[in-house]
Amino acid sequence: MFTPSSKNASVKIPLCVVLIVPFVVLVVATVGLVSYLSFSNGQRAVNDVARQLCGETGARIIDHLRAFLDTPPDVRTHL
Repeated sequence: MFTPSSKNASVKIPLCVVLIVPFVVLVVATVGLVSYLSFSNGQRAVNDVARQLCGETGARIIDHLRAFLDTPPDVRTHL
């Protein structure tokens, strides 16, 4: 009688699993990497724009304050 030994026993994996699983893993990894890079780049862009906006707003406030304080007090009372 033929009894399969543990050395000769092989696991049969269907061909569709062998072909599909690596492809799905590769696609999921690629999508995840692109999503992460896209998100981090978007965060950097938003932080950069926010920093520029804060700087410009502060500069405008300083300019307006200097213009207001440079005018003589008697001119300010007539406005």
